[in-house]
Amino acid sequence: PDSGNELRWYDSLTSTTLLANTNTYTPTPSLTATKTYYVATARTNCNAESERVPIIVTVNPLPTVSAIIGNANICVGVGYTFTNTSEDPGVWSTNNSSVATVDGTGFVKGVSVGTASITYTITNTTTHCSNSTSFTVDVSPLPTISLGNIPAICKGTTAATLPYTAVSSGSLKYDIIWNTT
Repeated sequence: PDSGNELRWYDSLTSTTLLANTNTYTPTPSLTATKTYYVATARTNCNAESERVPIIVTVNPLPTVSAIIGNANICVGVGYTFTNTSEDPGVWSTNNSSVATVDGTGFVKGVSVGTASITYTITNTTTHCSNSTSFTVDVSPLPTISLGNIPAICKGTTAATLPYTAVSSGSLKYDIIWNTT
């Protein structure tokens, strides 16, 4: 409003109950459906008020976002492509790129040990309403294995024991692959 005027907010054209007399009005509780408010301008030094003008507040629905499909446990330096089956395209992001990065296709790569939240956000280009879903990723160090002395294997032997030590956490499994070299 012009200097010396204020806005007065009402919930109907004829209501005598003033909701607010401020330049902006924030309804409480938050709106869940379209609603009409009425606003008038008034001189602050007298009680004269303009005609009330309807203000229609349209509440748009949030975009529907499907759950993220991915691997909750990855290792440093290892990547995994996450997916989202939502109809509308969205944008991938991470809350901690020093732990895990994510690119535009949903490829998540472990950077350092820790936890990161991977988020998929859809924004409606018409209403500009956004909605998102998140998925927590735990990034672990790469497993390590150290081989002991490699045993001699004699012709005709069908089994050998390979000594090794490994750091294990959880259900890590190691495969030892023999080759001719």
